[in-house]
Amino acid sequence: MKSFLKILSGVIVISIIFSLLFNMGFVKDNHFNIITISTVMIGFLFTTLSILLAFLNENVIQYLENANCLENIYKNIINGIIIGICSVFISLMNLILCGKIITNLSIIKFLYSMEIALLFVNIFILFIAVLDCKNLIDSIRADRKKKAEKENANNDMSLKFNKINL
Repeated sequence: MKSFLKILSGVIVISIIFSLLFNMGFVKDNHFNIITISTVMIGFLFTTLSILLAFLNENVIQYLENANCLENIYKNIINGIIIGICSVFISLMNLILCGKIITNLSIIKFLYSMEIALLFVNIFILFIAVLDCKNLIDSIRADRKKKAEKENANNDMSLKFNKINL
């Protein structure tokens, strides 16, 4: 929860900076596009999580799990999913409320900025999750390669030993 609060406070700071520096008028016509991008990224993060769960039986993953190395990876993915849901919520809220119920231009600009900031943070978290998943897959492949080499060496030694005894 602590890491999520850090991310959320970062999103608020980024939103303030965006609302002060950039014209956010383009967001008004792109809520559905932002919702689509956010939901696709949520799906990718869920897929990454299921890939990690499928690898839990691997020795390398069990070692990393026992060493508590996977905790940060899980937290990043879960935070990304939550940020993505927040992005969809803010986009829907902006679509429904801005200009109709919320008429203060400064608040609208801040909410539009928050929508974009959440999207950028979610893209960044997805990037980190993909890198983490790549590293885990590389570790699993290296472990399998090592096991195959060991098995081949044992088979070779067994064949040589059997030839000597015949």
